[in-house]
Amino acid sequence: KDSESDENLLKDISVIGEAEYDSEIPFNLEDAATLIEKFRPVGYTGRYSITYDAEHYTGRIQSFKNGLYNKVKIVYTKGVYPYKIVYYKDSISDSNKLKVVAYDDDSRVLEKEYLSVVPFSEVNKNLSQPEGYNEGVIIEESDTNTGLTITEKDNVINVLYTKKILPYTVNYYVEGVPVSGEVEDYSEGFSIERNYYNDEGKSIDASSTKSGETVVKDSIPYVDKITDLGEEYEDILKGYEETGEVTKYNEKGVITTDPDKNVIDVVFKLKDVPYVVEYYKEVLDPVTKEIKQEKISSYDGVSKYGNEFTYSEDDTQLDDENIINVLVNKEHPGDGYEDLAQKLLAPEKLGLTKEENTVKILYKLIVPEEIAADEDKVKPEEIAADEDEVKPEEVAADEEVIKPLVIEQEVAADSAEVNTADINAITIRLLCVLMLGSILLVATVILNNKKKSL
Repeated sequence: KDSESDENLLKDISVIGEAEYDSEIPFNLEDAATLIEKFRPVGYTGRYSITYDAEHYTGRIQSFKNGLYNKVKIVYTKGVYPYKIVYYKDSISDSNKLKVVAYDDDSRVLEKEYLSVVPFSEVNKNLSQPEGYNEGVIIEESDTNTGLTITEKDNVINVLYTKKILPYTVNYYVEGVPVSGEVEDYSEGFSIERNYYNDEGKSIDASSTKSGETVVKDSIPYVDKITDLGEEYEDILKGYEETGEVTKYNEKGVITTDPDKNVIDVVFKLKDVPYVVEYYKEVLDPVTKEIKQEKISSYDGVSKYGNEFTYSEDDTQLDDENIINVLVNKEHPGDGYEDLAQKLLAPEKLGLTKEENTVKILYKLIVPEEIAADEDKVKPEEIAADEDEVKPEEVAADEEVIKPLVIEQEVAADSAEVNTADINAITIRLLCVLMLGSILLVATVILNNKKKSL
């Protein structure tokens, strides 16, 4: 095979020996093709060469020097077999086949002799590399296998492209915090940190970077509902809308080869919550003489959860949508009421319910200080009109004399304390004092007449 040499001699099928003169040599030229095919070695296509003395060879043993005319040499040559290079993505399957190369640049069939080697280093591994995929890898290649050995069939080199593991980032923000840059750059708000998973289901720790890795064209994993973030965030985000606003840095929200586009921002916005401001004033019930509260007016509003209340005593308007400015004296009734209103309910920040976001302002009636019992008594010595007035202490222990003690008791009985702030009550007190003065005046006249009669 291959050439005429001792090392290439096919000893198991060759016949070398001696025979009687004119005996038949076991090789008939008429049946040469059949014989040659019968003894063809594996990998040799049947292409062969026959060497013999065509002029003298008869197919029988002849007596010639050295037997040259009795010799036939058949040399088999290696077959030349085609091979091809097949490119795949993701896996070796017909559905993932990208390209088949069976010809060279000159449109010649790719082929090599039997048992020759096609070095893997000569294969263009990136001929059909898709975007987002790693460089091609020859499946059959290893440290001990550096090329394809040509056989009679199935001479295929398989090149596989796998998806790149590309980074992505999912940022979670609360309303009011800018949605670009690192969350750590801002003093307010917070970032929710999540763990993400690659296509093999293995956890990728993203707790410190708020990012993960996965393959190209896979959807970037994120959640946009508070309930999906976990119980630990339900209380933190109780004042925010359940569903966040999602911004995808690429239209489909999938992994691309550009890390800057592999970003999703989820912003949870503050809830709009109701509040009410109510104004009241004190009034005197004319029947029961009790002070009651009467509503003057009220107004409703809506603002963001957590916004602050401010209470303006001088009716100063504040142009800030994040502040609820309550004008404390907006409904002040005017005269007869204290200048400073009383805030019955004054929340500092907006909560979740209207009940906890209710403001109550009360305007109070002006009420004189309570008159102490001993200070309110009308003392007879304070009534002397002039030096001629008959003073009680000058009157002897006459039984008919009206004693100051009696007068004091009457005054005390008639001097009820003011227990309301109503002007009518004050008027009643003044009438009582006038009546007491009239009684004392009559008593003085009677005493003077008695004195004259004596």
